[in-house]
Amino acid sequence: MAFRYRAYGLRIESGRPIELLAEDDFDAPDFRIDWRIGTVEEAFPGADWVRLRSADLDQRRVLAVFVAIHGGERLLMVRYSRGPGEVHLLVNEAADRATIVHSDSVSLADCESYFVGPMLGAILRLRGVLVLHASVVEVGGSAIAFAGRKYSGKSTHAAAFVRRGHRALADDMAALSLGPHGVSVEAGYVGSFGRDMPYGIGNLTVDDRLSDQVGRIEAQFAPAAAPL
Repeated sequence: MAFRYRAYGLRIESGRPIELLAEDDFDAPDFRIDWRIGTVEEAFPGADWVRLRSADLDQRRVLAVFVAIHGGERLLMVRYSRGPGEVHLLVNEAADRATIVHSDSVSLADCESYFVGPMLGAILRLRGVLVLHASVVEVGGSAIAFAGRKYSGKSTHAAAFVRRGHRALADDMAALSLGPHGVSVEAGYVGSFGRDMPYGIGNLTVDDRLSDQVGRIEAQFAPAAAPL
């Protein structure tokens, strides 16, 4: 059974439900994601992984990047360490198909959080999409982006606009697209503000369950891309 979603301009087909994304209906997906519990060696036997090194990557304790040839196809693997467990994203060269392999000590909820955040960001970049580290709101039909480093106040500024009646377009990750009328920001997934904000939006607090938060703030999110 296939489950279909749309986020950041991508039509996504998944082998299992993704609670953090809003369901959609379309004829053909841009991207297919499968999920497996176990090890990369079990999922892709015989692959000889080579780790990519750089000054930036070597400083990241929770992240590592590898490449390999498997079944005549070049694969990129991003490994995320979470406590004693690991989550691996394996993407083909065309970036239209991927597999998430995770240890059984990592919950499906944590895997989804990785997928809708850094993993989707990596997939978009592999597909040639320009992605900003930014939170975005829609004001008067146009997108306003707050870009900056981690903890610089991107989500805080965006949430202030949402409290004043404007709609959120994306949180922490802004995917840009070029159309006949210039650059637009694609709509992100609906659960980001409810999950990431340290104090919540409006009457929401960090004590609320995520599923409740998503349903209660969905109306405050712009459903489609807006010009930047």
